[in-house]
Amino acid sequence: MLIPTCGQRTKYIYKNRHLFRRVGKQLMFQPRHFPSDPELISFGDNVLVASDVCFINHDIIAKMLNQKYNSLVFKGLGGGYRNW
Repeated sequence: MLIPTCGQRTKYIYKNRHLFRRVGKQLMFQPRHFPSDPELISFGDNVLVASDVCFINHDIIAKMLNQKYNSLVFKGLGGGYRNW
C-alpha cells in the first residue's frame, strides 16, 4: 500500500490502529510502504519511524530447522510471541 505523505500515513495508522498490535501516542510514520504482517508490530509512545525502515517481523529459520531435524529444539522469535 502506498500512502503519499508522512502526515497522511500517520493519520491512516491512527484511524486503523487495530491493524497493529499496539500504537502509542505521538507516532510519526515516514515509510512509504505499509509493512506486511502489521499485527506483529507494536509502536510505543513518542516513536519516529524513518522513511527507509524495513520491518522484519518474524524469524522463520527456527521453523525450517525444526522441520529439517524433526524436532522442537529451535525456538522462533517474532512479533512478541512464538507460535511455531
